[in-house]
Amino acid sequence: MRDPAAVLASASSLTRKQLLLGTMVPSTICGVLAIAVVLVRQRSVASLFASAAPVWEQVLAGLLVGTAIGATGAAIGLRSELFAGARSLGMAALGSAQPGALDLAAIAVAAGVGEELLFRGTLQPAWGLVASSLVFTVVHFWVPIGGTARAVYVTTVLAVSLLLGLLFLRAGLTAAVVAHATTDLWVLLTARRALMRA
Repeated sequence: MRDPAAVLASASSLTRKQLLLGTMVPSTICGVLAIAVVLVRQRSVASLFASAAPVWEQVLAGLLVGTAIGATGAAIGLRSELFAGARSLGMAALGSAQPGALDLAAIAVAAGVGEELLFRGTLQPAWGLVASSLVFTVVHFWVPIGGTARAVYVTTVLAVSLLLGLLFLRAGLTAAVVAHATTDLWVLLTARRALMRA
């Protein structure tokens, strides 16, 4: 793990452009990889979104699940001493970059679409719920926290990934995309609001 002081110093000098590129490029790469896999398998991208559930039900399910996960995650992340280091890092990045609400929405939507296309739409049908969720969790290891906080964080990411996978199985890919984007948006907007109040 990198030196926490160096990571915090780097986050404190982050520009809006760096924040947007640093978050949206990896999400876009996930989406492009998913589309490439689908095309290599000679399927259509639209086939990923095929579901017995109507789109409106998937959107509603995604909004409900995403709101529950996001509101819970934001409340714990902003209040628990366990995540004080991660909170400082996130607040430093948001404070330095000064993203607007639309920037945060773009980050959340990019993550929801790109990551869910790859992990739920492409990997889960091929590898199964548990394996794709484990890979999703490993990809999210980048958060520079250690000790008990890391164990709780990793367990939480795995649990959220399993929930998104179950939502995908039950309702469809649109539901998982909406839930993921809503979760991220809740956390980002809540952190931004807390920063603006400080």
